[in-house]
Amino acid sequence: MSLLWIALWSSMAMAGPVRLTSSDGTALGASEYGSGAKGVVLVHGDGKSAADWHALGGRLAGNGFHVLAVDLRGTGGSPLPAPAVDADWGNMPNDVLSAVTWLRSHGATEVSLIGADTGGSVALAAGAADPAIASITVLSPAVTAHGLKITESLAAYGKRPLLLVAGSGDTLASKTAGLLEPRALGPKDLRISAGSSSGVSLFVADPDLEAVVVGWMNGSWKADAEGKSATAGIKGPELGTVDAKGSKLGESP
Repeated sequence: MSLLWIALWSSMAMAGPVRLTSSDGTALGASEYGSGAKGVVLVHGDGKSAADWHALGGRLAGNGFHVLAVDLRGTGGSPLPAPAVDADWGNMPNDVLSAVTWLRSHGATEVSLIGADTGGSVALAAGAADPAIASITVLSPAVTAHGLKITESLAAYGKRPLLLVAGSGDTLASKTAGLLEPRALGPKDLRISAGSSSGVSLFVADPDLEAVVVGWMNGSWKADAEGKSATAGIKGPELGTVDAKGSKLGESP
């Protein structure tokens, strides 16, 4: 058995199933890793599920975090009678907040969020609604997120820490990250990783990313009192206010 397989198996073995209920009564599934006072909610993107976070969830638990990877409504352990529509996406930030509440009720005194792709927009909307969220990391941010208004969430999130990550070869995500970074009001960092990987796959393509994210959630952002990005030369497109209309980039509305 290879060392890689042993590492992946060990991370997956640490997961424990959790049942949640969102604010509108929707039943949700989630996977728990680790324990402790520092909580993290992992938010998957469109077409993904909590299972995508298995390896990272175990490793974050090994770094002392109490992790909950939530299945947003309509995916994995959170089935809906029909495929999710924009109205369902509008309720998904509440799915994240139910995971936050669960972590707090199980000993977490500080909770951060990590969202991938469109899940980053869901995480940012959840953080905007809960002023106690400590920090947010968005991997491969998407301009469109099924009706969620990214710039409004960013403004409401206020002066709390925001880490943006994208692959240099993922043109849309890197440009979106470049657009969002100057609009962030608090401590921020923009990390452009080499290659075209996106979402959770960035942790495979960028071996240093895990340490960067762990450090961010542990307060490395405090070293940058002025809240300036550590990455220079990345400029976003002139998109103006970013409103999602229920379609992905590259697709017709």
